[in-house]
Amino acid sequence: MNQNILYRYLINTSSWTRYEIILFNNSLFYIEPETLSILLSNALKHVHELDDLNPQVVEEFRLLSNAIISLLYQQEPTLALYYISKLEEFQVKEEHVYERILLLFFKGIRKKLEGYSEIEYNKEFNKLYFILDVLQMEEQKRIFKNAIAKL
Repeated sequence: MNQNILYRYLINTSSWTRYEIILFNNSLFYIEPETLSILLSNALKHVHELDDLNPQVVEEFRLLSNAIISLLYQQEPTLALYYISKLEEFQVKEEHVYERILLLFFKGIRKKLEGYSEIEYNKEFNKLYFILDVLQMEEQKRIFKNAIAKL
């Protein structure tokens, strides 16, 4: 990884701006899990500075969500569970609807990975599907169902 230009650039950047955070966020799926954790730590130190740019979005939450999805696809459930626990610490405001939807998704994933019964983790997924149905978000529902099926 030390030879990777992207890694060298991001690891040597002392102050992450919106550019570096977006670059990292868009590259998550190409970064090895151990390296992802190191870079994520750096990104999380600076991501809160972006909150004023778009108050409708919790950037730190979305960055963690993308990292968790990347870790799940890379078959790293232990690291994914660690970051899911970090997400569950968030106090997501009422107006952050998408973040609340993601939180339901990740609570179900956590329960599934931790070996809860199918009934228990499906309670979270069924809440998620109900909300998506009410909001008429059929495409999002399909995306979530596909992701859950791949676990």
